[in-house]
Amino acid sequence: MSVTISAEKCVACGACVVICPNRAIQLRGGAARVDSARCTACLRCVCKCYTRAILRVPAGDDAAAALDAALPPDAARGSGSKER
Repeated sequence: MSVTISAEKCVACGACVVICPNRAIQLRGGAARVDSARCTACLRCVCKCYTRAILRVPAGDDAAAALDAALPPDAARGSGSKER
């Protein structure tokens, strides 16, 4: 399990950076970014994020669905807005 951050929802407030005990989150480019090598999935950042930009990503088959949920509807994999 790990976490992912939606750049669309993140307001770069820094609350997640402060609460992360492993220093796995940094603010870059106007949004928070997770260093997956440092993240231990303690989920403190998920609980702290008031914009709900940080989501838990389960291991296995549910990971793709969780990542899609973090993206805006038109950017989710398999649901592109291209007309045929």
